[in-house]
Amino acid sequence: MPYSTSGNQICCGGSLHDSFNQQCCGGRVVSMDSVCCGDEKEGTAYRPFTGMFCCGQEYVNKSDTICCSGSSGESLAHVRTNDQVPVKCCETELIPKSEECCNGVGYNPLKYVCSDKISAGMMMKVKEECKANVLCPVSLEATAHCGKCDFDPRDNICAWIKGSQSATETEIEAGVCPAEEETVYTGGPTQYSFTGLIIHYIILRNGVEHFRGTELSFTDTSGVQPYQEYSYQLRACTVAGCTDSSKVVAVTVRGVPESVQPPDISALNSTALHLSWIAPKKPNGIIRQYQISQVGKGLIYTDAAGRMQHTVSGLQPYTNYSFMLTACTSAGCTSSQLLSGQTLQAAPHGVWPKPHHIIVSSTEVEIYWSEPEKPNGLITHYRLFRDGEQIFLGGSSDLNFTDVNLQPNSRYVYQLEASTWGGSNTSDKYVIQTPVGTPEKIHVPYNVTVIDAYSIFLAWDVPGVFIVNVPLEYNILLNASSPTLLVKPVGRAHFAFVDGLDPYTLYEIRVQACQSGGCGVGGQAYSRTAEAPPRELSPPIVKAVGSALIELKWAPPKKPNGIITNYFIYSKDLNLEETVNEKRSGS
Repeated sequence: MPYSTSGNQICCGGSLHDSFNQQCCGGRVVSMDSVCCGDEKEGTAYRPFTGMFCCGQEYVNKSDTICCSGSSGESLAHVRTNDQVPVKCCETELIPKSEECCNGVGYNPLKYVCSDKISAGMMMKVKEECKANVLCPVSLEATAHCGKCDFDPRDNICAWIKGSQSATETEIEAGVCPAEEETVYTGGPTQYSFTGLIIHYIILRNGVEHFRGTELSFTDTSGVQPYQEYSYQLRACTVAGCTDSSKVVAVTVRGVPESVQPPDISALNSTALHLSWIAPKKPNGIIRQYQISQVGKGLIYTDAAGRMQHTVSGLQPYTNYSFMLTACTSAGCTSSQLLSGQTLQAAPHGVWPKPHHIIVSSTEVEIYWSEPEKPNGLITHYRLFRDGEQIFLGGSSDLNFTDVNLQPNSRYVYQLEASTWGGSNTSDKYVIQTPVGTPEKIHVPYNVTVIDAYSIFLAWDVPGVFIVNVPLEYNILLNASSPTLLVKPVGRAHFAFVDGLDPYTLYEIRVQACQSGGCGVGGQAYSRTAEAPPRELSPPIVKAVGSALIELKWAPPKKPNGIITNYFIYSKDLNLEETVNEKRSGS
């Protein structure tokens, strides 16, 4: 029954059917949503699933199946095994990658040859299922023709030919929609070859078609990667069929590496880091060299032997270091992003570098310390020892201790221990001598008045305990808890005008009373001096950023002497007329 192939009908199983949302698969009409493995005559329909594909008429899993397709169009699925031997397809069979293929049979080319060659000069399209797969010893290569190992070309000519159309008529089964065969050539009984006009060429890259046309050249730019090996074949086609050339291999030129990952960094101890790395995901060539660069030092290591690891030693404890990996091919180098690693903690160094104390009375001493010069980690705790016995245990923020109930006119030896998670270290010995006697119950100043930015007025009462017949001498201690304390002698008066101070500075103020060489100290009072004009202001940095635009930048004064409220910019134009611009602080 004739029908239009461009219409809305399909021929399936010898009958016409509506083609809307339907397809013919294996002689049956199925939904277009189904996956047809095969074609209209021989095929099987399946429900679609992710990760599945067709191999012949089988619908198999991509992850564990290798599908081999023969030149005849037949396909066969093979289960992917876990062994390490590389394999490849030989027609529909699976053979080791090291073997050659002889029409479905794998063989060692060092020992055997395939006998599927025809006689020289014979050109004939061959039905693939008729090709010979007989293997011959390599010593018989000259006579391995036409499926025989002892073919004699002097007596015979080997060519694969098709029988005439009248010799074996194909029986037309009922229900089949037949098509007329096209006669492309007829000839006499002694003609064994036919050459037709080329209708198109096909370029195959790794077995996949990338070009079809009549041109005699092709430039491949689709998905070509640097330093990769590609296999190309030329297929020439006439109305009678197609013939493939032998394969040629092309290797693209090298490029610079891509996707270079930074090295993995692990701490070995407090002074060494171990670096390791992997090859770039896209090397684009043979990696000739790896380089490790450290921020602040530059190139520190070169690896040309593929060790892929390096240990950096001589580092400081508990310190961050940043590294970068550079991979190089002969075409150039590419660097990774920076990655930081931190060394482990160690015992502190330089514990109690500047010992400092205040004699409160003949029986009480205030002891002060600061963080070690090199903490080498996070300080977890401090321990203070007096004459070898622990008298204090505190955290990292505890930087002083008041030792009481001491004996007058006695010598005491103190040591401070500082600890991190990496260990502990103890300071040198620090000796304190208590006086025979001191005034006691020394009062905090009852009058603290700021006069200006540089002076404060103080007044205080006499101590609660002192020797009546012995004169009292007074000193004003400023910032007594700091190693940089200032002592202002004031004599026997009960008031003082303390000057020579810094503007807008908070001072800790204590009164020290002395008798017969022994001095005691009272409690703390605090006061801040008044503000003063800023000092030591550096000139601005001027930069022309346009024909009529100038950018000015400046730093705060080294001695602000208060809270900066305004900045004023003075400038003069070409006529020396002075102008003033005001910029408020923080705007």
